[in-house]
Amino acid sequence: TYELQLDEQWPLARDLLLLLSDKLEQSGQREDWLPLLERGLQVSQQHHDSKALAEIHWRIGYLLQVSGQFAAACTHYAASATAFRQINQPERCARVLNRYAYTARQQQNRDQALRLVEEALHLAPADHPERANAYLVRGWLAFDERHWQETCDYFRKAVVILTHHGTPYQLACALRDLAGALHLLEQNDEAITTYQQAMMLFTQLGNHFQQAVITMN
Repeated sequence: TYELQLDEQWPLARDLLLLLSDKLEQSGQREDWLPLLERGLQVSQQHHDSKALAEIHWRIGYLLQVSGQFAAACTHYAASATAFRQINQPERCARVLNRYAYTARQQQNRDQALRLVEEALHLAPADHPERANAYLVRGWLAFDERHWQETCDYFRKAVVILTHHGTPYQLACALRDLAGALHLLEQNDEAITTYQQAMMLFTQLGNHFQQAVITMN
């Protein structure tokens, strides 16, 4: 709060703001953190800092999404994607578009979600985690149509990429989703094995919530 009031300290304030954002969101400090991001957005506009604009719009969009404010989240995601295009950061743009597409799905706007995820696939390299995230979103769109085999196919593609290029958490989530799709196809032996693989990763990460979810499934 102190640095954000000092115009000449913006570069340091910006770096600290972005560094802390993900950690504080994960610890549940969302309502308290949002005003600081909004202040950072104002200052980044004053300094014509396009990279900071892109990053802060993305983070505000996510906080609004998880609080159920989908329309407002989409407004910030759109602004973030535009800024990332302007500074030629396609992978970061793909990340925003994937989140934007999933939020459009939450609004039951399937056509928009499909357009956004296809753009993300176009921007993300073949072995990039954001291509995997795009496949996950595409899988959930197939899930909404009750196309279980198509859902499973997309989730498998995501798992392949994340096995080699994702974080343990990303891979665990993809395995969890794939296991659910396998169950819907009545491939229960493979579903159980896949759940066990996800469980091992979540246990290593100390994520007790996801361990409980998988145990119930």
